[in-house]
Amino acid sequence: MAYSDILNATSLYGNLLKNQYANAANNIDMSKMEYVPVNPYSSGAFTPQSARNIYQGTGRGLMTDIQATEENQLTGFDNILSKGAQGLQYYQIADKVSPYVQKLGSNIAGTLSKSFTSNPAAASFNLGPAALAYGLTRDNNPYEVSKMESYGNIGATAMAAHQLSKLLPATSSLAAGGANAILGVNPIVLIGSLLLGSFFNKKAKKKAAKRVQKEIDRVEGIQSDVAEAREEKVEEMREEMLAKQQAIDFERRSGQYANQYGGNYRDYMEKGGKMDIVAEFTGNELIVNDQDALEFDIAKGRTKSAANRIRKAMNGGKITPGDETHKGNPIPVSSDGTMHTKKGPMKFKVKKGAGIYDHATDQFKTDMDDDTIVKVVKKNMKKWKKNNMA
Repeated sequence: MAYSDILNATSLYGNLLKNQYANAANNIDMSKMEYVPVNPYSSGAFTPQSARNIYQGTGRGLMTDIQATEENQLTGFDNILSKGAQGLQYYQIADKVSPYVQKLGSNIAGTLSKSFTSNPAAASFNLGPAALAYGLTRDNNPYEVSKMESYGNIGATAMAAHQLSKLLPATSSLAAGGANAILGVNPIVLIGSLLLGSFFNKKAKKKAAKRVQKEIDRVEGIQSDVAEAREEKVEEMREEMLAKQQAIDFERRSGQYANQYGGNYRDYMEKGGKMDIVAEFTGNELIVNDQDALEFDIAKGRTKSAANRIRKAMNGGKITPGDETHKGNPIPVSSDGTMHTKKGPMKFKVKKGAGIYDHATDQFKTDMDDDTIVKVVKKNMKKWKKNNMA
C-alpha cells in the first residue's frame, strides 16, 4: 500500500476516527488493534507472551534511592526556606541546651582544679550560632557530602570549639579571651578545630560512599534477580513452545515409524522386542538412569556425589546421537526403554524415572565445578516440575 493510499483513505474516513487519529497517516505507530493476527507457524502461536512483554515487565522502571533523593532535592526559594527552617530549629535546640552545658563545664573544671579561675567570656557561652551554621548547610542527601556541607562542618566545628574554650579557666593557654587570643578567639583552638572539621568531612564522605555502594549493591541484586527471572521465563516459553511442537510432530509421524524404521523394527521384533512407542527423543539428550539417586544426593547436600553422576553419564556416552531436531532426527522409545535410531537400537536402555537433559553438551561442560553442575540439574528439575514431567 502506498503512502498516498493511506492519505486518501484517511481524508475520506478520518471523521469516523477518534480525535487523536484524525490525521492517522502521521500517527500510524499510535494505532492499536484489539486483536493482532498470529502466524500459526511462528513461536507466537505456541507462547502466551512475547519477548517484548517479558522485557517491558517487572524491574524495567527501577530507580535507585540515590536518583530519587537527587530528584527530590528542593531548589530556589523552597530550598532557602527549608534550610532556614532547619537552621532555626537547630539553633533553638542548641540555645536551650547551652546553659546546662555551661554549668556542667564549670563544675568539671572546678573539680579538676582547686585554683579554678572563672573565664569572663563564659558569660556569653552559646552553641546556638554553631548549630545554626550546621543546619543551614545541610542538604539532606545522605549519599554525598557537598561543598556547602563541607564548609558547614568546618565552620560549625570551629564555632563550637570557640564556645567550649570559653568554659576553660582564664589562665589556660587554650582559653578564649586570654592573652593569646586574637579578637577573643584562641588561635590554637581555631587551628585545632579546623583540622578536626576536616577530619569530620573525611569521615562523612567515607560514610556517604558506603551508603552509595550499599544502595548500588541492593539495586544490582534486584536487577540480577529480574534478569534471571526474565531468562527463566524465556526458557520456559521456549520449552513450552518446543513441547507443543514436539507433540504435534509426534502425532503427525506416529503412523510413519513402521515405514521409516521398518528394517530396524523388524530385527528388533524378531528378538522379542515390543514395538509400542511411548515417547520420542532427539539428538544430544543426556540419559541419567540413576536420577532418583542423584536427587537424593542433592537433598542430602552431597554435591560432589550428585555432580559425579552427571559426569559418569556424560563420560559413559549416555547421550543420544544426531541432530537436536525431532523433525530430522526423531528417536522413538519403546515401552521397554529401547531407543531406536536410524542405525538401530542404542546399546543401553532408558529406565523409568530417568532424567532426560536436552541440549546436553550445551548445558554441561567438562570444566564445570560441582556446584555449577548441581545448579544446572536443579534448573532442569524445576522445568520438569512446571511442565508436569517430574
